[in-house]
Amino acid sequence: MKARTVLSAPRAAAYALTDEHAAAVEKVCAEMKIGFIKVLPEQANRQIGLIFGFGGFSAPTQDCADPPEEECIIFSGLNGQTLQKTLEKLKSEGAYIPLKAVCTASNQSWTIAQLIGQLSREHNALNGGRGSEN
Repeated sequence: MKARTVLSAPRAAAYALTDEHAAAVEKVCAEMKIGFIKVLPEQANRQIGLIFGFGGFSAPTQDCADPPEEECIIFSGLNGQTLQKTLEKLKSEGAYIPLKAVCTASNQSWTIAQLIGQLSREHNALNGGRGSEN
């Protein structure tokens, strides 16, 4: 018998999106039947697993004192085909969000701020330090 990976309900957590990008993401999520979670800057110190409602995570006692400013979207529970189609639809809607991630067993214990910091470093390294204009 083959082992199967059980996916959680498909969801997208959006952090610090512009109003235009948030509207596009919400529209695409509705079309793709993906739950939409808006993450506020003061929630940047929450673990990704908590944001997606996984067990074993508890809310911090204080809001994030120094939240990141970069836009970010994190997906959970999407198979590869659905993720690809969702990204294509976001692109066609003009929602360019350079920092994107998928919730994994490795990063679900990270805070939103930690993930954004890591994604920003990787993005800058891949783009020769040119930032997110590319």
